[in-house]
This record gives sequence, C-alpha cells and structure tokens, in this order.
Amino acid sequence: DERVSANFGATAFCFDIHAYIDGGNYERTVAVAAEDLPPSATHELVRDYLAFHGYAKTLAALDDGAAASSDRDERRGETTANALADDDDNNDNEGVGADDPMASDACAADFSDLRQRACIHSLILDGNMDAAEEHLRATYPGVFKSDYAAEVCLHLKCQRYVEMIRAGRISDALEYAQSTMTACVGLEPSWDEVVRGVMALVAYELPEKSPLASFLSPEHRDRVADAVNSAILATTHFEKRAASQPSSGSILDVGGVDAEMAVSERAAGESGGGL
Repeated sequence: DERVSANFGATAFCFDIHAYIDGGNYERTVAVAAEDLPPSATHELVRDYLAFHGYAKTLAALDDGAAASSDRDERRGETTANALADDDDNNDNEGVGADDPMASDACAADFSDLRQRACIHSLILDGNMDAAEEHLRATYPGVFKSDYAAEVCLHLKCQRYVEMIRAGRISDALEYAQSTMTACVGLEPSWDEVVRGVMALVAYELPEKSPLASFLSPEHRDRVADAVNSAILATTHFEKRAASQPSSGSILDVGGVDAEMAVSERAAGESGGGL
C-alpha cells in the first residue's frame, strides 16, 4: 500500500530549503558588492530621491556639501588644472558644460519646479488646503486637465473636510459634506470607501480619539502631499523620472489607506452605519 505523509515542519525536510535560500542571498550579496560604482553614484541616488519628493531645503544642503567637497578637490588639483588651461582654450567643445546657457536654464527650471512642489507640499502638511489648491492651480494647471485630475480633486476635497473636523468647524464640515463630499460618492467604487471613511469622522464627539483618528494624523497629511506630488510629476517634464519610481497605478493607493479603510469599516459598524 502507498501512503502519503504530510510534514508541516515537525521533522527535518529532505531538502534543506533554508540553506538554499541563504546560498542564493549570499550569491546576490557578493554580486552586488563586486559592482564597481563611481563615487558620485550614492550622491546622485540621494539627490534624485530628494528632488522627486520635493525636499528642497535638504537638497540644497546636500548640494552645498558636495560643492564644498568639490572645491577642496579642485584646490588640490589646481596645479594640474592650470597646466591644462592652454589646451582647454583650443578645445573645439569650448563652452559646453557648466557655462552652457542651455544647461544653466535647464538647471534653473528644475530648481524652480522643485521650489514650487516643495511649497505645495508644505502647505498641505500645514493643513492649509485652500492655499495649497490655489498654488497648485496657478503653477500646475495641467494637473487638472490630466488623467489624474479626478483623483487629485478627491484628495484635496477629502483633506479639506478633514481639516475642518480637526479645527472643530463641525457646522462647516456638515455643510461641505452635503454640498461637495456626497457628490464624490459613486464616481468610482474604490473611491467610495475613502470618502465614506473620511465623512464618518463627524460622527464622533472626539474624532482624534476615534477609530478613524489616523485620518487626522500628520502621516495622513504627508500621504496626501505625496499623492499630489506624484500627480504633478506625472504631468510635467519630470514624467520620465516619475515613471521610474515604484507605482501601484493610482495615486490614491498611498500607504496606509487600506489600513484606514479597515478601521473605518469597523467604526461604521460601531456607530450604527455612519452618517
């Protein structure tokens, strides 16, 4: 007779899967360590991250530090640079590089874009949604004509409602919910959970201590700011860089929303079904 026995880890397996996994991890670690990266690779990686997320002040500090380091290196090689000066004067590519007007214009445009995105990000983190939307419409009107327009507007409306609840403007929040938020229900089934979860905040006397308190957290503001920033990048000259970043396909799919929705569903049951 043939018998089949199941082993759920009570005894040692015939094939040592853990050793196999460890071996594969070791091989990958060795392969990565063997890669010859230029000294600037780490700097550029960090710089791209800061530029993508709009951390203007940190990026400026990073560039200042890199410039100071570069100045020290240039002073060390001053003799060599002077010796090559005459050859450089006769170079057919003279003027291409740091002194290239087109390169300077592109750099200035990038930093202008970074400052604008950082300003919008800061306004959202401060809870100033009226100013954030006004600045967004003035500097990046294309966002509201893009494929992301509906999602961006939903983020802005939901966060404006959250800020009213945070400030204790309950009457204004109820009026806003009736005039604006209810119209958002039914636009997209996956969005309805977000809208209903946010609107349910008004059902609590102390929303900051309710199961939905995560909507009032600084982390939620940050996620909204990141979603708006992603929409900007996807509709401007940073599109290629934005496309290289991990994406779930929708700017509404920002970290923490699933957890907040699970909490909101439980809260709806506790409060008798919401509003």
